[in-house]
Amino acid sequence: MATMHRLHPGSAGPSLGEAAAGYLATLDHPETAGTRRVYAGTLTALRAELGADRLIADLADPAAATQLTAWLRPRPSLAGRHRRRQRLSAHFDNNQVSH
Repeated sequence: MATMHRLHPGSAGPSLGEAAAGYLATLDHPETAGTRRVYAGTLTALRAELGADRLIADLADPAAATQLTAWLRPRPSLAGRHRRRQRLSAHFDNNQVSH
């Protein structure tokens, strides 16, 4: 069950690191272990790029939004790596010896 928290007026809000940790804590169950692992990797990279201490509210700043948008764009090197893995997997599947 989700918990809602009221933000106090004038509150700067959570940092990116705090928000990421809070979200990952909601995935701390055996049935979500894979999802948590994938999200943890992505959020770790995001914190490294934008700074774990950056406030979530600051992401509305145009410069931060531009930085976030650039980070979210697909990277050719990652897409190529994914395609190579798919080809290797297909090659392996097609060359299995049945017993």
